[in-house]
Amino acid sequence: MSKILLSTDIGSDPDDALSLLSMLNNPDIGLRGIYTVNGKVNCRAYIVKQMLNLAQKNIPIGVGTSKSIDGKLEPYTFHEEFLFDYDHFVDKKATNSSGSKIIYKSLNKLGIIENGLEHMAEQLRNDKYVVFNIAPLTDIALLRRIYPESFKNIERLFIMGSNVEGGLEHNFRFDSVAADEVLSSDVPITLIPSYLCSKFRIPLEMLDSLDNTLVGQYVKMMVYAFVGEKLIDKTGGELVDGIDFTSFLRRLSASNGDGKVENEEHFRISNFNKCFLTNFENGSPSLAQSDFWKDFDEFVNNLKNPNLSYVYEGSYVGTYMGSMAAERLESLIPKFISIADVYVPYCYLHPDKLKTKRMTVNCDYKGNTYVTKGNKHEVVVDLDFEHFKQFLKESLH
Repeated sequence: MSKILLSTDIGSDPDDALSLLSMLNNPDIGLRGIYTVNGKVNCRAYIVKQMLNLAQKNIPIGVGTSKSIDGKLEPYTFHEEFLFDYDHFVDKKATNSSGSKIIYKSLNKLGIIENGLEHMAEQLRNDKYVVFNIAPLTDIALLRRIYPESFKNIERLFIMGSNVEGGLEHNFRFDSVAADEVLSSDVPITLIPSYLCSKFRIPLEMLDSLDNTLVGQYVKMMVYAFVGEKLIDKTGGELVDGIDFTSFLRRLSASNGDGKVENEEHFRISNFNKCFLTNFENGSPSLAQSDFWKDFDEFVNNLKNPNLSYVYEGSYVGTYMGSMAAERLESLIPKFISIADVYVPYCYLHPDKLKTKRMTVNCDYKGNTYVTKGNKHEVVVDLDFEHFKQFLKESLH
């Protein structure tokens, strides 16, 4: 069992959390350090800390670099500040005294290392490690620049990133300078490109087993917060009768006139629908994930209620508008999510299930990757997807 260090931007998408969960559940992966990078690195570290607490694991956590090396692009964030337990991480006394500003407990008090890059270098100074990188390569490039002797002790670097078939991929695009510097280094690199990871996206029902553990339940919460955010995005981008679907729902919900319900119940439902749609905006699924989906189900059931009459003044007319709108809204819920970062532990554990090619990959200033003459890097070009699905069933529990 190799000793492994992980660089992650956990929190932006649930695949980092699913990847970490699969590592925590696998006895053949010896995680010895987890480092957060890109954007809200403290919040990302809180998420890691909560996962480790729930899994009853004691692994060093370090805060890495928030910006790209050239600082040209804004970090990608996605409501990470809503995805952890405030009671554990917030200094309530200081927050109450500050007025409206949230004050978090010090990293040191929480057992999180403030200078993650330095800690990573210290680990590598004394021993060889395999490094998993499922984030922009900022910290790995800075490790090479600032701590070159430590960098040389990377036994192998597994990178989820690049797209050798053409097109941009987030990790390389956000910090193309870092990606280019790491690719030009002499450490052994295994690249898992995004086009390969997109060949299988996990269906949501396959994540039901996450309920079996406390840490799994926490990861599932993050998954459904993300799914809720995507639902809101898709609803706002969907056009119905020439207006965005969210506005259409507001108008339709306000139109439920005479129906076969008592006035008091009619008033309650109308108020609930109005309140739900008022709060149907980015951030609400992450802030109150369980309440969001409970309220969503109630809203959909209200639309489907045969005793309510939803009539829209426009191209659509009729008393069955509510059911049509409900079905269309439900159809926008993402049924599959990316698990690109889970491919990294899989490829590490099951090299016999991979098809790889030796090639030399380069990265331009925009983050585009291209292949040149040579055989510097190991690139995973295919794998046994049936075996990968079985790995998911066993490791995400």
